[in-house]
Amino acid sequence: MINGGYKILKEQFLSIIFIADSGIFKNIEHLDLSCAKFKSNLMRMLPSTLKTLRFQRKSFVSFDEIQCISHLVNLTSLSIVKCRIHDGSFHKSPVQLPSLRLLTTLRVRNDPIGGAVVSEPMRTDHFSKLTHLDLRFNNIGDAGIQKIMESPYIGNLRILDLSWSCFGNASVILIAKSPYLGNLTQLFLNANRNIGDEGIIELTRSTYLRQLTELGLAQTEITSRGLMSILESQCLTSLSTLDVSFTKFGKCNEALLTALPQCLFTSSITSLDLSYAFTDDTLLPMVMNTPLLMNLRTLNLSCGKYFCRDNEHLNYMLTHAEALARSPYIRNITNLSLSGNDIKEEWLEVLANSSNFCKLTTLNLSCNRINRGGLIFLLESPYLSSLTDLDLACNRTRERGATDLAYSKLLGQLKHLNVLHNRIPRETLQELRESKLRNGYKDLELELKSPRRSDSDSE
Repeated sequence: MINGGYKILKEQFLSIIFIADSGIFKNIEHLDLSCAKFKSNLMRMLPSTLKTLRFQRKSFVSFDEIQCISHLVNLTSLSIVKCRIHDGSFHKSPVQLPSLRLLTTLRVRNDPIGGAVVSEPMRTDHFSKLTHLDLRFNNIGDAGIQKIMESPYIGNLRILDLSWSCFGNASVILIAKSPYLGNLTQLFLNANRNIGDEGIIELTRSTYLRQLTELGLAQTEITSRGLMSILESQCLTSLSTLDVSFTKFGKCNEALLTALPQCLFTSSITSLDLSYAFTDDTLLPMVMNTPLLMNLRTLNLSCGKYFCRDNEHLNYMLTHAEALARSPYIRNITNLSLSGNDIKEEWLEVLANSSNFCKLTTLNLSCNRINRGGLIFLLESPYLSSLTDLDLACNRTRERGATDLAYSKLLGQLKHLNVLHNRIPRETLQELRESKLRNGYKDLELELKSPRRSDSDSE
């Protein structure tokens, strides 16, 4: 792999590395020219062995310049980021290059012309071998999505990214009803703010998306009803990863809550991202007392105060921490992130004293208010024996808390510990280093940083 980003590439340089007789990289297969400056005709010198090529911020005068890559008959991956031809025809140019018929991955992002025209190439058999299509940041709109979904040439797609594309429920319904997406495993619809429950409910009923394993709906307008329709979907039975971060779900419908205790269905979801999201303090606790999330392994509740007033946030997060700890079903969590939630001692006491976390291997508690008292709950917990990765960066753990950690049993089982930005004195940080050496903790990676002397006050 050669990365030519932010370099001025001249003919002499390209001759040295690529010319068939003397080029030192004449058989290179992967080339990144992001932000590199070069004359378009120099692309003729690129070796035909290239399989992966990436451009970024490149402006071409005419389509003739694009023809310079027509000899790259082995390309399987092409990334075009923030590029254009001055006459606005860049989106059409790949279709006119027979050499691109082997492409399996195509990324066309931030087209300055953008709009529905970006979807035009998908209406030809030229790209029928594509398995990965990334059209982020193109303002495609509903008209463009319709063109793509009606094309029979998208049948091999496994990954489709339509984030930041300015469409809404009508397009999601078209996606749900497209008979050509039967092989799709990953679908990203993030930051399309007109997507709401109407489109998502139709998506969860799609019989064409049974292979879907990952769904991105960050920064959309779905509510608790939309979230529940995903969790309860009996069509999306392969879905394992759901991202609904930065979403304000709002108040939970009372009828929705009434129906929950009778639900015996178990969702296939193993990874749920609720970072920077907000519901009221009733929905998730109720869900956690049903088998719905029994398969959950990874849960991200980082910065749950994002949409809350301070008092709301404290009640919201403590309620969710207690619900997690006491649920008879949420017992398989291995990765938990509670970063940026103003966590204090009582929260850690709940977490440390719950057998629900006996499988926990990764715990992110960065950017909270954890002091020595809270840390002791973690160090003395009988249920955190599987923990190997602990992030305590940006907390209030100072000298005495760090000393307790240096001589704890927990330190010996960790493979990664982050205590950056805790105002721990240099001498105490040295104790952590010496404890690692003295006890032979060879697998332990420490993230430590000595503070300024004025910051080295202890608790």
